[in-house]
This record gives sequence, C-alpha cells and structure tokens, in this order.
Amino acid sequence: PEVGRTDGEAPERGWAASNGAAASTKEMGPGSRLDTLDDHFGDQNWRKVACMPGQLLKKIKDAVKNREEQVVGFVGFEMSIEDPAAIPQWRVAVHKWERDPHGVGPKGNPFIPLVRQLSDAAVRLQLAEEEATRTSDVYVRHDVGPCDFLVQGLQLEDMQARLKKEVADLGNHPTDRQKANIQQKCNCLRRRIEAWFTIQGVYMPASTVQRMTLATSSTPVQAYDVPLLLPSALACIQTDLDKLLANMERRLRFGRAQDTLGKIREHILVRGGMYRVKQREVRGQAMVTRAATVLNRIDGHIEDGFQAYQRHWNALERLAVPLGCPDHRISLRALNKADMVNIDDSDGSEGRRTLSWIWLANVNLAGSAGLQDALRIEWCKSRARARRYQEETEFLRVEMERYLQTLESDAAIWRSRAAGEGAECTRHIPGFVEGARAYALRQAAIKETMHGNARVVFSRAPGDYPAVIDATGNPELDYLDVTRHVDTLSMYSSPAPSAE
Repeated sequence: PEVGRTDGEAPERGWAASNGAAASTKEMGPGSRLDTLDDHFGDQNWRKVACMPGQLLKKIKDAVKNREEQVVGFVGFEMSIEDPAAIPQWRVAVHKWERDPHGVGPKGNPFIPLVRQLSDAAVRLQLAEEEATRTSDVYVRHDVGPCDFLVQGLQLEDMQARLKKEVADLGNHPTDRQKANIQQKCNCLRRRIEAWFTIQGVYMPASTVQRMTLATSSTPVQAYDVPLLLPSALACIQTDLDKLLANMERRLRFGRAQDTLGKIREHILVRGGMYRVKQREVRGQAMVTRAATVLNRIDGHIEDGFQAYQRHWNALERLAVPLGCPDHRISLRALNKADMVNIDDSDGSEGRRTLSWIWLANVNLAGSAGLQDALRIEWCKSRARARRYQEETEFLRVEMERYLQTLESDAAIWRSRAAGEGAECTRHIPGFVEGARAYALRQAAIKETMHGNARVVFSRAPGDYPAVIDATGNPELDYLDVTRHVDTLSMYSSPAPSAE
C-alpha cells in the first residue's frame, strides 16, 4: 500500500545504455575509464531530467485511463456480490493484514487461498455425481400446467442437445453395440417428444399447424433434430395465452441461463485447480494421461454449458422484441469463448488485469467454498489495483509540481550566482569573472526555458481525474485518504540547495 505504481525496474534500465561503452573502456586505463563512465552517466542523468515532462505526461495519461477502468471494475465487482455480509468481512481481513502483514500469519493473508485444491479422485467423483443427476427422466402428463409444460419442453431440448453430441462423438466407424444404444435413446426420446406434443396442442395450437408445414419433406428427421417449437420459436404472439407462455419461457430461460453461467464458473475454477495440481504434482505417463482425461471431461462440461447458454440467450433475444422486455441484458451478455477464462487468468500484468464479465454477473456466494475463496482473493486484488492507480495519479501530480519547483529553484540559484551573491564569481581569476557570470546566466536561461516547456507539456495532462473516485462513494476508494499519504512525502523530500 501507499506506493502507487512504482517502477522498480527504472534504476536497472540505465545499465543497458552504458553496456555499449564496455568495448572501449576495457582498453583504457583506470583514470580514463572512470572519466569516460562519468561522462556517460552524466549524459544519462541530463537526458533523464530533460525528458521527464514527456515521461510524466505519458505516465499520468496511462494512470488516469487505467484508474478509471480498475475503479469501475472494482465497484461493479462489489455490486455483483449478492451476499451483503461477505464484503465487510473481507474488508476487515484486508485492513488487518495491511496494518501488520507479518503478525497475522499465512492464514490471515486474504490474498492466499484457504481451500485445498480438489484431488484427481475427488474431481472424478464430482463429475460422476453431476452426470448421474443429469439423466433424470422427463415425466409427461396430460394434466400438467403451463409452467410444467414449458419445463418439460426445456428438458427435452437439453436431452436433444446431449443426444446430438453423443452421436457426433461416435466417429466414422461406430460398433453395432454403440449404434444400438444410440437408436434406443432416439426411440425413447421420440416417444417422449410425441407425448409432449399432445400437451403442446392444447396450449399452443399454432405449433401444430406450423409442424405440419415443416413435415412436408420426405426425409426422416432424427429425434434430436425434431423442432420443439417453443414460444420463442414462433413467428408472433397473438393471444393472451401466447403472451403468458412466452413470458413464462422468458423467466425460465433467464433462470436457466443464470444457473448455466454459475456451472460454467465452477467448472472453470475446477479446471484451473486441476491444471495447477497437474503442473505441480503429476509425473509419469500413466498419471499424466489420467489427468489429461479428467481435464478433457471438464472441458466437455464447459462446452456443454456454453452451448446451453447460447440456446437460452438466443431464445431470450427472440422473446425480447415481441414482449418488449429486454431485462436480461442488464445482468447477462452474449457469451464468447474468450469470456470463459479463470478468475485469475489474464494476458497482461496483474496491475492491468480486468475481470471477464462472467465473474461480475450476480455472483452467489452460497455455492462451493472454492468459489468463495476465489472471489475473496479477486476482490482483494481488484481493490489493490484500484487503490494503486488512485495513488499513482496523485503521486504523479505531485511529481509534476515538484519538477517545476525544482527548475524554478535551480534558475534562482544560477541567477544569484551570476549576481555575485555568495562570492561565487570572486573565487575565480579576475579575467574570468565575466565568463563565469555568462555561464551562470546561460544555465539560468536553460532552466527557465525547461520550466516554460514543462508547463506547456503538463497543461495537456487530464485535469478531471479526481471525479472518477469521488463519484463512487466507496469507502475503499476514499480520495482524501490518498491525499493524506501524498502529504507525508514532504518529510522525505530533500531541501533545495543553498546559493552559497
């Protein structure tokens, strides 16, 4: 804390420029070598001072831009947490750790995961249990209500997607046993769909007419390709019953999209944990193959979730126009493969990383302990990124002010030397007094010119950056708290050199 975005590599970069002098200095004597290196380092220091306005302007523009992104991301992440008691607990933990990082111990560090990673056997057991719950039968009755009717339709849609994937996974040369198994599943699914069609004819008579139109082709349609013609697939909504069914489907689709997104998040976290376990502990061909098999199964579950979310999202988009209710776009978005990354995955550095939107969409902490652990760590990291950029913008503003003050002080010192104050000029031979005075005036003019140029450069710096934080009202992003730390820098600043 309280260091901003300190460039810790800056002192080391000067060596790259001086390495080119090694070929010459290795042939020199000790005195010449020291004089040559001193000239090189003096030139580097002068260029650093002369180019500082442009560097500070570039840094503050980058800091303001990234601060806005990180602050908006942090505030949005907090708003997405549904458990109101979680954030105060995290805040207390991180404040305690910042006050005494060594006293709290490893268990008190909120940036360290506390949940043990799942083992290979535990992951396989979890996947087996999930697969067992997904094979539940769809019970169709003629006296079902409209909600049950739609729920059964959505379940049939999921069964079609799973069966279609099984057929695609057979390959080009399936065995007779595999063919028989697929055919039995197709026959069972077709019977359930036909039974469901009888109920659909009661609630949605228009679907019967549309299905007769689609059945004109002589080519047989597989059970997993039979169109179910749910309300989202109809061309228009005409009656009140159609509107009721469409609205009920919209609500069911929205809930299923939320659940599917939650499952995708959990599988992504499990996959990330398995990757870490594999890299750290798995050795040998047998164990590597077994771990790769488990990872492939997890990737399959993520892909299934992606396809299911796409179906629900497309249906919600189709229903939004006739119903005039695009509320799902507030908390959900179109899902892309690039969005399905782990909560701590990023192509950039930790300070510039931003969360994928899937981790900001109504995160419920009532799930697994691993998800709670990951969200706590990410909240701490997001908070740290926002505060460091907040400090950086204020520190850079102070650095620009002190750069100008330094040039003013240097110019005043050279002016005083030219005027003969402090007996600077009288120390020289009388014939050289005018030359020394001219040199002092030239140095003062250089400092004043640099001061004027720096003011012009600094005038292009963004001037409204404090408003980003002030408007949030978040206690973790207190703008006055940062300025308090900036004021403490005065005790570390060295006094201006005396004219004497």
